[in-house]
Order: sequence, then C-alpha cells, then structure tokens
Amino acid sequence: MNARHKGIGTIAALSALLLSLAVAACSGSENSHEPATRTGQLRIRGEGVERFRKPGGDNSLQGYGHEASRADLARAARAVHGYLVAWVEEDWPSACSLGSSELHQVLERASELSPETRGQGCVKTIREVASGEPPLAKTAYEATDMKAEGLRQEGNFGYLFFYLGKTAYQQEVFREDGRWGVKAPLPSPVE
Repeated sequence: MNARHKGIGTIAALSALLLSLAVAACSGSENSHEPATRTGQLRIRGEGVERFRKPGGDNSLQGYGHEASRADLARAARAVHGYLVAWVEEDWPSACSLGSSELHQVLERASELSPETRGQGCVKTIREVASGEPPLAKTAYEATDMKAEGLRQEGNFGYLFFYLGKTAYQQEVFREDGRWGVKAPLPSPVE
C-alpha cells in the first residue's frame, strides 16, 4: 500500500472523530448508554481475505501487503475485539490501552479542535466521540461478536478483516514493540 491509502484512512478517521466531537459538543449531555451486559465472543477463523473481495470493487485493501501469519492474525484480532468490548462497555481506559500510538495521535489532533476535549488525552476524547450512537450495531453483543478471517500486513501496518454478524469490516491496525493495536477509532464496512 502506498502512503496515499494510509493517508486516506487517517483523514477518514479524523473526519469521523471531528463529526462525533461536534455532535457531542452540541448535545451537551454525558453518554446515556447503559453498560453492556452481554458481549460477543472472538473466533479466529483465519480463512483469509478472498471472501472480502468485491467484483468490480476497489479491493486494494484486500490485496495490500501479504497475508499475515495466524499468530499475528490472532494478536491483532484480540486487540480489535478487546477494543470493541471496551468501547461498548464504556471502559475508555481499556479502549485507549488497546490503541496504537497512531490512534493516540489522531485523538490528540482531534481533541485540540474541541474546547471540551482540548488537552484531555485519549480517555476524555474517546468518551466524547462515543457519546453518540453505538459504534457498529444496535446491541453490545452484535458489536462484539467477531469472526476474524484475515490480516493483510506490510511491515508494522495492516488491515484486519472480520465479520460482526453478517456484516464485513476492516480495521486498520499497527504493531509496536511486538503488540498489535487499533489504529483507527472504529472499523469500516468493507464495500
């Protein structure tokens, strides 16, 4: 993948954060979601990303780098699943701990644009971002019941491909010090 693709993902993530921060600032209320009572499980299937290819689609993410080892797939999937569970349970310190330094940089840049989060770091910023709708589904279970299929990787950067229910998603991930972390605030549907 070239720098253009990486930059687009970061710009999209930052744009989504800014929109969420603007909505949260206008609402003026704290997050009203109840803590999750039941979250889904993680299943590492490892069947690869071929099933995520769309006829006539872009498919550049599905062809990025090379298919990662099963061990890297499992590590990246555990980080993303843990992040999604922390998100729906509103455990912001845990969500931040599963983010890469690149996610922290995106959140820091976004926090500077809102008086409510300026200089407050990951926990406060991600809490404000999350004050809108649930991240991916109507229930905590649906948003966390994950089937990890493949990780396309080049160096320390990659795209994890997985299903939440029947919906296909990809999540940017980044490896630092041997640990995979979430790079973008939320996964994107595979289109």
